[in-house]
Amino acid sequence: MGQLLITLGVSMILYGLIISIYGPSPKGRVTEYALWVINIGDLIIQVRYLILAIIGLSLMVLMHFFITRTWYGKAIQATAQNKMLARICGISLKRVYYLAVILVALATGLAAPFVLTLWGVDPGDGGYYLSLAFAVTLVAKPGSVISALAGGIGISLTEMLMITILGGWASGISTSTVFVIALLI
Repeated sequence: MGQLLITLGVSMILYGLIISIYGPSPKGRVTEYALWVINIGDLIIQVRYLILAIIGLSLMVLMHFFITRTWYGKAIQATAQNKMLARICGISLKRVYYLAVILVALATGLAAPFVLTLWGVDPGDGGYYLSLAFAVTLVAKPGSVISALAGGIGISLTEMLMITILGGWASGISTSTVFVIALLI
């Protein structure tokens, strides 16, 4: 409970800091390729979505190979499965935690500029993305990047279906629904 409260407090401090530096207005970025499209018969593909999909899939493949094929990836898996046993085997938990934070920051830093060109950023957006990430984490099999990718695609498709059926106001319903169902299971 203490860690949860500290995390909540730090997030509130960061939220206030971001608003004081950048202001409460949403920010966006317009690029040259924002309106480019590729026409293949009746299929129209926006280039900015294609670029983001390629970068996202590339990051997932690289992360999968790193986690499953390198010693450091196996150390992360071992630490996630059993901290005490990993420590007995000579794995430095502090180094593994630092490496995990660096990997997450690196992936976020590579993807964030491209996501910014799609939707823009509002200081209050973090809660939605946090709940989405938490729902994917609950659905995914521990230690499996492929399972996380499948979970993310499943949640996204469910959300798009809900928006199509109920309208735009239903944007977060599927994420919340999957989150609650996963918690119940």
